Amino acid sequence: MPGDGLGTFAKHLADRRLLAGEAAVRVNGAASPGGERSLRALWELTELSANDFADEVARFHRLPRVSLRDLVAAESLDARFSRRFLRDTLIFPFAGADGKARLAVADPTDEASLRAVEIVLGAAVRREVASFEDIATVLAQRLQEDDSTPPDLLEAGGRADDDVDSLRDLASGAPVVRAVNDLVEKAVELRATDIHIEPFKNGLVIRMRVDGLLRTVPTPAAALPQALVSRIKILAGLNIAERRLPQDGAARLKVGSTDLDVRVATMPTQYGETAVVRLLPRDRGLLEIGRLGLTPLDQAKLRRSWRCPTA
Repeated sequence: MPGDGLGTFAKHLADRRLLAGEAAVRVNGAASPGGERSLRALWELTELSANDFADEVARFHRLPRVSLRDLVAAESLDARFSRRFLRDTLIFPFAGADGKARLAVADPTDEASLRAVEIVLGAAVRREVASFEDIATVLAQRLQEDDSTPPDLLEAGGRADDDVDSLRDLASGAPVVRAVNDLVEKAVELRATDIHIEPFKNGLVIRMRVDGLLRTVPTPAAALPQALVSRIKILAGLNIAERRLPQDGAARLKVGSTDLDVRVATMPTQYGETAVVRLLPRDRGLLEIGRLGLTPLDQAKLRRSWRCPTA
């Protein structure tokens, strides 16, 4: 692989004007839980999307690029690995079209994890680069399909704690944080009073109440429904491990120059938890009569009624 680590890749991004010079310096202090500098921390210092960042990683390290569609269609080889290991390292082992083992990796510089996978598989394996979000998505899908333990037993056992920890980590990751921030910013831009997040059989539906009417808005493509709702629950101080009972919470957010009081209500449904977020701007003043949408004639009638003496 070309380059001598994260610092060289940061310089590569800075040379391509994809990373500010001061951000390239800051990455030297960005550390993973193990104390080592993190490629994911570098991504969070850029303005690149997950896919664009993965393109740069693949180009820099001269590795093949694999898409989410190919990962979803591929045969998974996850059965020989623990769920927590795969989620923590964001590595997805799969069989290629030729039947040989492949590794989808978000961070090809994580040599320790990659060697551990190759030891388990018993041979060196071709590495292909995927985005952090794509690997998290396919792992969530495949590991959920492979888990045949009934929910009651899963909640009662130690494995439930692992799942909650993984969900908390996913909900605190940059992609989900950005998705929730973008939703709130969009709601403020539209002057929406509510955000409704509702899971259905065929996917997630997000609607915003604008002028009293619910309007459907695009759903973040890379964020899992559970992760979105969990992120909102974390902001509101709710228990993300509790998914069977309704919960209510509150938070204070700042979006640009707007301070918001937020009320959150969650409810379990057939296809997962739904969340309703009420947005209450703290600096909202009185609305001018000219902005009520009345016709000039109705405005005149309203002004005359103000001048009438009360009974």
